[in-house]
Amino acid sequence: MKVLLLNPTIPPRAIPILKDLSREPGIDLMVFFYSISAKNRRWQVNRKTIKFKYQILKSFDIPFGKNDYIPFTVSFNFLKKLLISKPNVVIAPGWADFPSYVSAIYCKLFGKKLILRSESTVYEDNWRRKVFMPLTKFMVNCADAYIAAGTRAKNYLVKLGAKKEKIFVGYSAIDVKLFSLVSKASWAEKVALRKKLGIGPKDRVVMFNGQLIIRKGVYDLLEAFKKILLSFPNATLLMVGYGMEMLGIEKYIRDNRLTKKVILTGFVDNKLLPKYYGISDIFVLPSREETWGMVINEAMASGLPVITGDKVGAGADLIKSGVNGYIFPSGNINKMVTAIEKLLKDRSKRVRFGMESRRIINSFGIDQLVEAILKSIYSVRQKED
Repeated sequence: MKVLLLNPTIPPRAIPILKDLSREPGIDLMVFFYSISAKNRRWQVNRKTIKFKYQILKSFDIPFGKNDYIPFTVSFNFLKKLLISKPNVVIAPGWADFPSYVSAIYCKLFGKKLILRSESTVYEDNWRRKVFMPLTKFMVNCADAYIAAGTRAKNYLVKLGAKKEKIFVGYSAIDVKLFSLVSKASWAEKVALRKKLGIGPKDRVVMFNGQLIIRKGVYDLLEAFKKILLSFPNATLLMVGYGMEMLGIEKYIRDNRLTKKVILTGFVDNKLLPKYYGISDIFVLPSREETWGMVINEAMASGLPVITGDKVGAGADLIKSGVNGYIFPSGNINKMVTAIEKLLKDRSKRVRFGMESRRIINSFGIDQLVEAILKSIYSVRQKED
């Protein structure tokens, strides 16, 4: 059976997932990437490590969003390559790109099967959603099966008209073993990295990782951290990542005299990232809007307690409040402060929550995602395939 999977970019996290999928007997997998990376991403991909069939399309992005980079992708040569490929099944990445719509029409015209992947939840309520809603419902109605990134994504698909029995939940996943292993660096390595970053040996590190954009709640976190320092002067905020608000955050740090307490690392390569989790005590993702939040998977695999906002998709499936972290109302700075302080003042709780994080995330690895994708494929399989 010929399966064509579409993906906007080549994120390093996706490579092991697609490699495992390509090994399934009876499935001839081809992956079309719209581009190698995106304007708002800086990851480097060693294409020699890609051990499955793939092609990179000629495409361009139509950007939406003033404070965030939200593209609608158009491809020049997708239709030609699609007709040459002649897949039995097409797995589309959602409804925010032109190739997905072309795939839906192709499947209808030629009697092929469309599987729709979705991370979207009810919480991303904005003008783009309202404008594109007719097209969104078109994609949902065309699909023969669905792969939802989590419980909230599944619920939103049902709200859009998808039948529950056709939805397969494949939780967004990372290489759990990799993060678990690398984050457990030797004490000497951790001391060296903390020293390099200017973190004191007795400092308690609150970590954030993600794009430095308003949607991620970065200014909420900075406001919260200012208050936390009044009670915990030995706390350090480690902000890993880059984004449109980098200059604004740097100014905020200067204006509020936080230069010795807030560390901006800029982009950190995926190979080094687990070590940054390894020197941290708590992980916080305060997003006001987040379909999933893969950094929560990474933090949990690294043995950290996690604090996140209630509009973060991953929180509904991965965070058990009072067990491996806390969930606060997104945008509520005082509630975020309370949650962080609970963990800063109690080392035994941090350790216990971190152990629970490792235990929980072991059930959300690559294997379960690959299994969900395969189940969706076999559910639409036709006799002639």
